[in-house]
Amino acid sequence: MSDQEKKGLADIINLVGKGAGHDMAANDLVADVLDRLIIDDSDPYFIASVGGYILHANDAYRVMSLASSGAMAVPPMVGGKGELTIDVAATIDEVRTGKKSIQYNERYVIDGEERLFATKYLPVTNAVGDVVAVVASFRDTTGEAHHVNLANEAQRRFKDFARATSDWFWETDRDLKIRSVSERFTAITGQPGALAVGKGLKDLGTFGSNHLGQSTADQALSRRVAFRDQLLEIEGADETTLKFHLSGVPIFEPGSGEFQGFRGAGMDVTEKYRQEAEAREIRRNIEETLAELKVKNAELDAANEQARKALNAKNDFLASMSHELRTPLNAIIGFADAMSQQMFGDLDDQYISYALDILNSAKHLLGLIEDVLDVAVMESGEIALSFKDVMLKDVLDQAVSISKTRSQIEDADLSALSIKTSFKIHADERRAVQIFVNLLTNAFKFTPSDGKVGLHVSDLQRGRVAVTVWDTGVGVGKEDHERIFEKFAQVTDTIYARNNDGVGLGLHISRELARRMGGDILIDSQPGKGSRFTVVLPKAED
Repeated sequence: MSDQEKKGLADIINLVGKGAGHDMAANDLVADVLDRLIIDDSDPYFIASVGGYILHANDAYRVMSLASSGAMAVPPMVGGKGELTIDVAATIDEVRTGKKSIQYNERYVIDGEERLFATKYLPVTNAVGDVVAVVASFRDTTGEAHHVNLANEAQRRFKDFARATSDWFWETDRDLKIRSVSERFTAITGQPGALAVGKGLKDLGTFGSNHLGQSTADQALSRRVAFRDQLLEIEGADETTLKFHLSGVPIFEPGSGEFQGFRGAGMDVTEKYRQEAEAREIRRNIEETLAELKVKNAELDAANEQARKALNAKNDFLASMSHELRTPLNAIIGFADAMSQQMFGDLDDQYISYALDILNSAKHLLGLIEDVLDVAVMESGEIALSFKDVMLKDVLDQAVSISKTRSQIEDADLSALSIKTSFKIHADERRAVQIFVNLLTNAFKFTPSDGKVGLHVSDLQRGRVAVTVWDTGVGVGKEDHERIFEKFAQVTDTIYARNNDGVGLGLHISRELARRMGGDILIDSQPGKGSRFTVVLPKAED
């Protein structure tokens, strides 16, 4: 305390002593107060009368009171009135009547910043024990409070994490007996944690090897070293086996280094082990399936090889039979044609009729053989197409001529078959003619004598042209539109079944040829309203 403050204090005590009617000399009272008054001068403090006025304040308080924006009493020494606030005056009075010190934690805004102070109010008594003044000291604890708050917040966060996690925590004493377990243990296992206290870790369940084949706890506990992921199996409340990974670290006394026990956590890995078991079972099933699949693939390869050989044998047979059958058929056709034209002499009309029947039957049989051979060649993938730019009109004229020759046309209207077009197509000419011959032959075959058959050509743009072969014949139901393009397919509930003397290969061959030439065949038909078969083919580039 400075000399100036001591003098001020002496004056105050002298004044108070006289006012109270006591005989003690002011100097003796000052000496007595100074001997008894122990205050850190770096902390703000003031001395107040029991009437609620500041009698003296050190420099630290004077500065602080001026910076409090009126929240604290400003002493007269710096121009204030020295009158205490109502709350502080009440505290002074409480100290006077109780004759004992009081301590509060108070908050003040100093220079615009909230500060926390540990404030002590100490009574100053005279010789007879009456309180004649009160000393108030202020210790700034803002920093301490901040650190305490941080510590409390960290502790709260740790507790929140502990509650949220699937882990439970445990601690043992130096004899490796469980001293405590967290509440999470009870929540997971259904067993009261208090029952585990006093037991060893092994008494909780059964130690085993984890998913890595490791069992680490036994040696670690005896050697007092850390361990991780020790598998511990515990029977749950519902008689299910719960699996935990136990991890722990040894605890030693900081000063002496004496072993104190272990602390650690148990993680619930029951679901993880279940999933791993399922994964192993799935892998085993997959491996068995792959092994079976390999066997099946080997069998399939063998079957495919047999099928390939059989297909080659069939194609070879068909090619051979085609040659062998064509030779006598061509002879029969030639002889029948010669007989029908009476090239070697006159014949009876009945014999001429027989010759025409032989000629037509042989031609029909030759057509069937050619169809079967075409299918075999296409299935083998060995069909060869010779692409070139040809006039579409030439292709259609050839097809119309051949179809009329092959078909028995009576009184049907065929005027719409004569068309004019300047389009060129890029295709195999012979195969293109074959497509239109098949379509026109069918149109002639299934159109009544009073019906019509015709052609229509349209430009589809994008390098394609469409040729529609249409008729007013019996038509085909929508449910059969795709089926009639299958091999050997025939519509059995219409006139097709009664009049069709083919084997159901013409449309199949035609669509396959169109697609191999970059086009397609589309159908639009209704029973009793005729049919429209549209052939789409690529145009020549020029």
